[in-house]
Amino acid sequence: RLSDATGGSVFIGDIYAWYVDPRKGQKGWGPHRDRMGSGPNSFRKEDNTPMLSTSWLALTDAGPQNSCLYVVPAPEDPWYFKQDLPEIDPLAAIFKDKPDAFQSIRCLSAPAGSIWHFSHKIIHWGSFAKTNAK
Repeated sequence: RLSDATGGSVFIGDIYAWYVDPRKGQKGWGPHRDRMGSGPNSFRKEDNTPMLSTSWLALTDAGPQNSCLYVVPAPEDPWYFKQDLPEIDPLAAIFKDKPDAFQSIRCLSAPAGSIWHFSHKIIHWGSFAKTNAK
């Protein structure tokens, strides 16, 4: 069961699959959280682990040249454990008073068949694929 493997997190239930075609200058999704609007009640009170999680499976090799996953680590996100508010752009809030926080963005390259599993509250996105990427 997924909840056993993830320490109790449950599957969000959304499934998407797409190919970012470098020949067409395509890109992944823009910066977002899964389940925007979730707040402190989406974490376990006893240990702050998320009750929801996201899995990202690389169908092809994914790297900076052909649109891999990018994330802002939770410790750099002041809204990670807070209630999302519709009037606040969480990505803008991270960098508003901390311009150096851009250096905390992480590229999560992945060979085909590998998986990244993370909290629903992690801000993540895909980049543009370079037209000469393989």
